[in-house]
Amino acid sequence: MDNSEVSYAGLMLDERRETVGIFINASDVVIKNSKIHHNLYGIRFVNVSNCLIINNTIAECNVGLEFVFAYNNTIISNRLSSNTVEGIHLLYSCNNSVVNNTITSSYNYAIGMSLDFSQSNNITGNRVSGTVAGISLSESHNNYINNNVIYNNDEGIHLSGSDNNIITNNTIYNNDIGIYLFTVDSNNRITHNVVYDNEVGIRVWYSDNNSILGNYLSDNTCAISLSTTKNMTIYHLSLIHI
Repeated sequence: MDNSEVSYAGLMLDERRETVGIFINASDVVIKNSKIHHNLYGIRFVNVSNCLIINNTIAECNVGLEFVFAYNNTIISNRLSSNTVEGIHLLYSCNNSVVNNTITSSYNYAIGMSLDFSQSNNITGNRVSGTVAGISLSESHNNYINNNVIYNNDEGIHLSGSDNNIITNNTIYNNDIGIYLFTVDSNNRITHNVVYDNEVGIRVWYSDNNSILGNYLSDNTCAISLSTTKNMTIYHLSLIHI
């Protein structure tokens, strides 16, 4: 699908009989250069692989893009704005690349990008702002979160029950909490991030055996907060307050 517009419509009913803008249940699909807005879901993919979603504008849906049981897909250079629940949602999905997308929201209860029960995804080069959580991982493991710019959210990056993720080279600023490890997260590596002008730079709560290495933290009200946490590795930090 190229250079199309889909709005105020459900092209197909999903398995719950809810209307969606576009429902995809096939692999090797390309959707590009299209405008999708004012639908329950912008595009919903179920049981798909090797799809390409590039250079689309998706706005004013409940969920902009959702992938369920999806593998080896590429989501690149899309613009997602003012989606009320989530910009991008990966559920039970693995080995996908989410690259160079811009996600903004005027709804402070929306999530920019969420991964639930999803493994080994590459989240790189995205810009996320204006959400309750910029990037949220729940029960999701072995993901790579790299070189994203995350700002003006309640929480920049939020992990819950998620292990063995790498969070590196991100720029995170003007959030209430920059990076939050919340309950039962372990063996995550938080390295070489620039975290500044947040209320709390990095918060770790009820999470053990994580590493915080080589991060630059500047002008946060609280640089690092640790609560009920053990076996943490923290070194090579730059802590600056001007």
